[in-house]
Amino acid sequence: IYSFFYTYKYMKITSRIFIFLLCLGRSSISLAQQDTLSSKSYDELREIINYNSGKDDSLALLVSNIYLNKAIENSDVKQQLTAYIGQASLYATLKDEKHFTESIEKSLKINGDNNREKRRELIYERVAGGYYSLSNWAKSVDYYEKLREIAANQNKAFRESSLLSRIAFINTRAGDVNRGLKLNKEALYKTQQIIVNTDSLQTIKDRVLASNHYTLTSAYLTLEKPDSALYHIDQALKVSTVQDSCSVKYLYFMQADGYIGKNQLKKAGESLDKADQICRINTESINMQANVYRGEIALNKKQYRESVDYFLKALKDRDVPNRQEGLMGDVYNLVAKAYKGLNKLDSANLYLEKYINTSNELNRMKIYRF
Repeated sequence: IYSFFYTYKYMKITSRIFIFLLCLGRSSISLAQQDTLSSKSYDELREIINYNSGKDDSLALLVSNIYLNKAIENSDVKQQLTAYIGQASLYATLKDEKHFTESIEKSLKINGDNNREKRRELIYERVAGGYYSLSNWAKSVDYYEKLREIAANQNKAFRESSLLSRIAFINTRAGDVNRGLKLNKEALYKTQQIIVNTDSLQTIKDRVLASNHYTLTSAYLTLEKPDSALYHIDQALKVSTVQDSCSVKYLYFMQADGYIGKNQLKKAGESLDKADQICRINTESINMQANVYRGEIALNKKQYRESVDYFLKALKDRDVPNRQEGLMGDVYNLVAKAYKGLNKLDSANLYLEKYINTSNELNRMKIYRF
């Protein structure tokens, strides 16, 4: 979804570049290949970086360094800025916070030195999203607050409300659920008060409303209030459209979560079936969530063998970085319960220990990060 450079997100790969990529493979770039790459245009280098982003991020990073060196040699400030912003995204994907921060600081310095105000919001977006993916919630919120302030000063009410929902969501994730709920309600109220008089503005309003209801659902699920969660999911689904199908997929996941909380397991399964039918993109995250929810349904039905199979498939589908293990506690707790149901106590104790360790890690993340 996120390419290395926004401007060239949908650029097609030419056959000449594609053949060159096949020759590179997943191996390191030789000096001769580096010379060949350095002679290519910025557009051609962007194509190579975009092609490898998400497939081989380390290779994409190597090529991006060639791109950056070319920009520095040419004293091209615009391309240097583009390179640092793109590298920051790659470092965030690689979970390298040190180099992510360095790239961001360099991009902010270049941007400030050259008074490129239009780029400032793009950089802040990358910073906020990057730090969120790195589980550094305090810094993520700090930059989302900067963006919210900019939106307020520019009288961009929809954007301000959307950003407030993101801030609320992060507060909920970081453990301050009541603050998250308060900010979510504020965001929803702001959106509801915006008067629109065109179809295009109504479409924007509906999408922001869906976002507001989505993050409210997250807060209510965390507070174990499934009725309230299901109400807001229904409201989100009412204003969602076919164009939002990938977002709707996550709405159905959360709807399933709400039904599981009410022990309405048949309805939960139906929600997951609906999720399967839309947005046929199967990422690690999507596959993991689907399998965890199906595993939890099986667990509640006391179908322990089936439950364990789903959970193990979920864990296999996702390579969880060590720094994000704290977010896996609920899953490990469910796996422990499923193994206990099978009377496999050694396995149950193994995952129970993982659950305890990750719970402690999550508490540390909340204290240290927020």
